[in-house]
Amino acid sequence: MQTVRNWGPGDALVLLAAVFGLTNIFYRALGRWTGQWDLVWRFLAGTTIQTGVILLLVWLAMRFYYRRNLSSIGLGASGRWDGFLLGVRWGPVLFLLVSTAGLLVQVLFKVSPMPQPFTKMVLSTYNPIQLVVAFLMGVVLAPIGEEVLFRGVVFPALKDRLGAVMGIIISSLMFGVLHADPLRLVPLALGGAFLAVLYQHTSSLYAPIAAHGVWNGIMLLMLLASRGGVGM
Repeated sequence: MQTVRNWGPGDALVLLAAVFGLTNIFYRALGRWTGQWDLVWRFLAGTTIQTGVILLLVWLAMRFYYRRNLSSIGLGASGRWDGFLLGVRWGPVLFLLVSTAGLLVQVLFKVSPMPQPFTKMVLSTYNPIQLVVAFLMGVVLAPIGEEVLFRGVVFPALKDRLGAVMGIIISSLMFGVLHADPLRLVPLALGGAFLAVLYQHTSSLYAPIAAHGVWNGIMLLMLLASRGGVGM
């Protein structure tokens, strides 16, 4: 009889290290080609590699080590559309939460954070095709990879060992820290906590993936509006 294992905190840390290590190796291996590409295409290569590595490693671990299928982390066929629609409805609330927290941080510390590299890329891009690619990265690829990793793996591993509350707190802080942006740590951690609660409530990764995508999508639209839109 096959043994069914559960994720543990150590397993989650190993997976995180493997994801970032392999992503860095693969991206560096492509450096001789991507170094000559426009910034948008370099971002697309990096985002695609990272998301692909996450999905591949999680699938391999689930299939061959934990002896589970992906439905056990909330990626089953049952309830797919219900979870997706719920995430779409909660996405604007998530955006408002993170944006408000970001404004409070700026007011309290009297400092404006520097734009992130992805933000700079979007603001400097006027090519419609490249803007569509930027939306693909921000609204689809990044939410899928990050939610599978942080809500599908890290949060359950911590929850099973430390309880739901501590699992939400620690996994959300890790989510914020790994974005490597100290001034946005609190807003990102709050966003991660919101997504973890949504996942805990629905037991479906489709809900946080959709909410994350809506959050990023609204941010991208506001960035474009702030500079006057395409070609202006």
